[in-house]
Amino acid sequence: MAGKFRTEVTRDGQHIKGSPFVTVVQAAQTHGPTCTATGNGVVGGIAGDTYQIHIQAKDIYYNDQTRPGDNFTVVLQGTEAHNIDDVLLITANFTEGGIYAASYNNTVSGFYTLSITATTGEHILSSPFSLLVD
Repeated sequence: MAGKFRTEVTRDGQHIKGSPFVTVVQAAQTHGPTCTATGNGVVGGIAGDTYQIHIQAKDIYYNDQTRPGDNFTVVLQGTEAHNIDDVLLITANFTEGGIYAASYNNTVSGFYTLSITATTGEHILSSPFSLLVD
């Protein structure tokens, strides 16, 4: 588990020199399949609206990342004859606490697939998403 921990070491009821100790454990490398995405950008909506996506970077143990350094590839692609050539590459930027934010505006109604992959090329949890834009 990542986080800040306090360890107390005593002998005969007295703290040894330096006790208590503070240890900080960082999250492991980001693991795509445990990362999550929220926001209206992963569910669809009305054509012309601005859609928001918030990606929470996590390690293989589901610990939230707290520092920048990950890259997420976000791709929106139409799935119907009238929008199959519509492909939008969306940039996700680090905000804070391991959260990356992305937004897009889609003006063409129809069904779309939204794929989000981590640096390793693995899809995040529930990706690809199926969206309907009315």
